[in-house]
Amino acid sequence: MQDERREACAGLFYPAQPEELREELARCFAHSATDAHSGADAPLVLIAPHAGYSYSGSVAACAYNRARGLQNALVVLLGPSHHVYIEGVAVADYSRWRTPLGSIQSIHEIPSTLRSFVSRQGGNNAAAHTREHSLEVQLPFLQTVLAPGFCILPLLVGRMGSAELDELAAALTEIARGAQEKQVLFVCSTDLSHDYNYAQAKVMDGKLAEIVSRLDADEFITACQARRIEACGMYALWLCMSLARGMGRESADILALTNSGEIIGDTRSRIVGYLSASVA
Repeated sequence: MQDERREACAGLFYPAQPEELREELARCFAHSATDAHSGADAPLVLIAPHAGYSYSGSVAACAYNRARGLQNALVVLLGPSHHVYIEGVAVADYSRWRTPLGSIQSIHEIPSTLRSFVSRQGGNNAAAHTREHSLEVQLPFLQTVLAPGFCILPLLVGRMGSAELDELAAALTEIARGAQEKQVLFVCSTDLSHDYNYAQAKVMDGKLAEIVSRLDADEFITACQARRIEACGMYALWLCMSLARGMGRESADILALTNSGEIIGDTRSRIVGYLSASVA
């Protein structure tokens, strides 16, 4: 295991200087409109976008408000790989992840069920994490809302079939149920439709949000494959919906749904969609 992953996206997706980053995060939370959890309704799954903070930061903050104050958390981060093609899952091999706000511990031992899954898929492509932003941009939000001392399990999720998805969902469910004193939080990092016009994006993203609200994993993957909806973190989102259903959840709260055109005030350009949601 390598010692520490240094931030790869600071200065690009979010400010590189700690004080500027804190100010940007404060702005994101000031523009969010959700309340913190009240204990009994602590989230199991959060869904948040991963664009630059000036675009989707306030949308992400709507999700992270739901985790504010969560104690002794183990955060399982799930997102797509934008630079390296992967099938199945890529497990990071860093002991710590650094952001401008400090260093975060990554769990040292991969749970046996997950290790078995990785072994059967033919090995682990840990190098996919080196430049990837989809998980990194979530970390300063976690550092802002969670109680100190939380740890992370970063996973990049690539193409897989339903049998592999079921196996991986079972492995992650076992982690959640066997965590003992830890509060396990799954964070799914995804943007929605890319490069459609405004009207098309509104229809596609609205349909995706409606499916997510019902946690209908089967309809979700069918609609993605038919190109009726779109999410760059398709497999991570499919996985989170499936494991939430398997753990007895029946619905997700849609906290924010918007797009780049609405945020910057230009609905004539090509659009990227953003959603945040919570499953308690």
